[in-house]
Amino acid sequence: MCNLSDGIEERGIIKGRAEGKAEGRIELLKQQVQKKLAKGQSVEVIAEDLVEEVEIIRTIVDEIQAEE
Repeated sequence: MCNLSDGIEERGIIKGRAEGKAEGRIELLKQQVQKKLAKGQSVEVIAEDLVEEVEIIRTIVDEIQAEE
């Protein structure tokens, strides 16, 4: 392979790994939110516990509720 092809392939691999890590982080956060909701915690308390913005937690809660 030529150097250009190697560079393009490497960038694709790096991008794929970054996207996978981001998806994994979101899935973990979603699981944590779901457990805390089951315990009756409010969105504000969950956001504080997980050190996330309230709007992000609200979005996740909306997604969880839409799946049910």
